Amino acid sequence: MLAVALAACGGSSDELNPDDAALLGEAAPADAGVVAPVSAAAPPVAAQVVEQVVLSKDAVLVGSALNTDGAVSAAKPEYAVGDTVYASVPVGGHAPGKEVAIYWFSEKGASIKNERKPILAGANFVSFSLSKADGMEAGGYTVQADIGDAPVGMADFTVK
Repeated sequence: MLAVALAACGGSSDELNPDDAALLGEAAPADAGVVAPVSAAAPPVAAQVVEQVVLSKDAVLVGSALNTDGAVSAAKPEYAVGDTVYASVPVGGHAPGKEVAIYWFSEKGASIKNERKPILAGANFVSFSLSKADGMEAGGYTVQADIGDAPVGMADFTVK
């Protein structure tokens, strides 16, 4: 009777259909119509390129005053809490519209103020400032300048 039932289902007592074989953990017959999935080859891993960045000592200057062209005119390493500290970034040779970013950090690494300004046509400098109103207090500071999202210079100063 079992043989008649199996014959009616298209199988025999010696062969398992693919679903039953999977449930029992056995191999299905080779002609059961099961197609093995095709896996795509993993895409090649792109090589990571690390670009060396060279920071220039004169790519960002800090001082207590600016010239009419935006350049620091009175560079110095120490300031009082009530002073305004100016940073100027020379941009001659860079395309107008490219952005200059400035990042002011405390000696503890905390970000104090970040700004971005476009390079104007004919400009030789882009300038920024930091003061007590921005959260400047006694301690050491580092200012970093980027042009077009690439670091170009850093300068350190102290506020007493």
